[in-house]
Amino acid sequence: MNQATSTSKQSSKAQTPQPHKNSAAGLFTLLDQQQILSAPPPLEWLLQDYILKQSQCHLIGETTIGKTFFSVALALSIATGRDFMGRPVSQGTVIYINAEGQTGMRYRVKAWEQEFGPFSNIPFYLSERSTNFLDLDHSVANVAKSIDVIAKNHNGKIAAIFVDTLHRNMLGDENSSHDFGLFMANLDRLCQRYGATGIVNHHPGHSA
Repeated sequence: MNQATSTSKQSSKAQTPQPHKNSAAGLFTLLDQQQILSAPPPLEWLLQDYILKQSQCHLIGETTIGKTFFSVALALSIATGRDFMGRPVSQGTVIYINAEGQTGMRYRVKAWEQEFGPFSNIPFYLSERSTNFLDLDHSVANVAKSIDVIAKNHNGKIAAIFVDTLHRNMLGDENSSHDFGLFMANLDRLCQRYGATGIVNHHPGHSA
């Protein structure tokens, strides 16, 4: 009886999952209080006091309120390293996925250049069309292939990926929690590939 009990305890102990000392890809890890409070990394700002590096940010506003003007100005400020509305930025390469019309976008970029002076060879890259962030295997994969070419010339890093707008870069229902969640998951995956911040222009929901 004692031997059987002992054997059963040993078997149970052997089958008990042991905590992993180091986090590995794919593992769901939990931090204890000591780990949480020990030497938290310093905050790194893309736009000082407003947008953190490697975060996700939404610029939400009604149609015609000026979201695209605002986001283009922010994108070009990041690409050039110029302060944005009095706040310092962390200079870096910018990808702008545009679905708001090429002609209008070119005028916006030109207007910014006329206001702040001519620029050349800055790391700002504008798409010629929209994409579908709900389609990871094809649409998002094609976006990644194009960004990979640019990232190779910038140490594999992209500072920010702008998406303008959410509605025009998804073939789905922007008011659906499922579709919105899938959009954000695929955008986040794309951003993590380059250590980028994701910045999305978005209209308020119909019930807002």
